[in-house]
Amino acid sequence: MKPRTTDDDIDIRPENVCPINVLTPFYNAWIIRALCVNKSPLRTYSNQRGQGKVFNFDVCDDSGEIRVTCFNDECDRFYDLIQKDRCYYIGRGMIKSANKKFSSVNNDYEISLTTHSFVKLCEDKQIEAPKLHYKFIPLARIAEMDANSTIDVVGVIRSVGEVESLISKKTSKELFKREVVIVDESLAEARLTLWGEQAQTFNGQTNQVLALKGVSIGDFKGKTLSARDSTKITVDPDLPENDRLAKWYRELSPDENFNQLSKTSDSAANFVSNNRFIGQIIPKKIQSGETLNFYTTATVQAFNRIQNHLYKSCGNNNCQKKISDNDGSGTYYCSKCDRTSVTFEWRLMISILLTDASGSFWATIFQDQAEKLLGKSVTELSRLYEEDQNLYIAAVDEIRLKQFSFRVYTRLDTYNGEIRMRNTIAQVFELKPKTFITNLMSSIEVLSRQL
Repeated sequence: MKPRTTDDDIDIRPENVCPINVLTPFYNAWIIRALCVNKSPLRTYSNQRGQGKVFNFDVCDDSGEIRVTCFNDECDRFYDLIQKDRCYYIGRGMIKSANKKFSSVNNDYEISLTTHSFVKLCEDKQIEAPKLHYKFIPLARIAEMDANSTIDVVGVIRSVGEVESLISKKTSKELFKREVVIVDESLAEARLTLWGEQAQTFNGQTNQVLALKGVSIGDFKGKTLSARDSTKITVDPDLPENDRLAKWYRELSPDENFNQLSKTSDSAANFVSNNRFIGQIIPKKIQSGETLNFYTTATVQAFNRIQNHLYKSCGNNNCQKKISDNDGSGTYYCSKCDRTSVTFEWRLMISILLTDASGSFWATIFQDQAEKLLGKSVTELSRLYEEDQNLYIAAVDEIRLKQFSFRVYTRLDTYNGEIRMRNTIAQVFELKPKTFITNLMSSIEVLSRQL
């Protein structure tokens, strides 16, 4: 076999460069100059022929877009070279029909790179990223569509879940997911699942408009949406739909009912599996180093000494470490930043005794969630504390003997040779009695079927 010419030796002439939209399996001597707009992670797979690895990247020029796929040796050659938002010359690849099941790219063909292919960084001319073009589908239509279809949707964010960690049954690796619920003018409600980095970096909030290009339809307990590596996720997009949907949602009646595309009958089972009575949290059943993440509904019974609720912290670059007073001189020293300052920031850290019918435990709550629980900012609370501690006590006592729902992290620590349970409140939720009672009654049915 004739040795392959190195990519650096490739002679690329402008007259040989063709637009993406003319590529077909019958076009052989082609070279494209294109911008990388998306790059997937490197993945491994196993089939009857053995193990392998694969990654793909999507490129575009003024005429269109196309997906490029690399397997095995070509992964070694090109994975590090390919970077999003950089321009490349690509040639001598094999053009074949695109598998629409796994691609949302608007092209009937895709490129597979082989040992004869080349990819060369283009430094003589750059291509601007094209404006995304959407073909939005009303959410209500998803109910009629086939699973694994790839579509574009836009809607208003109704709720944003927390990032969850789980272990893949296939690979035993840790995965991250987040669920987002969106609605649109068709009065349908769809549940979107984000994975990996998309789940961890998503910054959308309720009432914002969310546009999704190339999202996949799933059929688990109804119809759901799932983002792929190539899905384009845009919050508050620069589109006419943004203002229209935002206005519609603002004027929507709070009693409006939405058609849920995915079944929610498993909410009672989730309530049973994710919620705990305090008496169920038994230290002997928690493995050393394990963190137990659960929800509980409990009453705030007591607090630690108010003198320990607030501490002075370093305000340098959001350091937040507790600082020491330099002998009443009006200056403060931070050991972490190794600096002295005349200013500080108040921080909240409160220990709370939570109680339900089965038992009680102490849990620590930090600033953001403490402000939410107390209904006051740290600025307000520190002012009350400094002016009149009785006013501070009255403000804190407003939530005493009130019920809330909490998300709690519990782990075992060793202190002075003794094993103790450390509880941290990760989230506080206002208790909604109607929803709580509905879930509680449904959970009784779930548990009774297990007897």
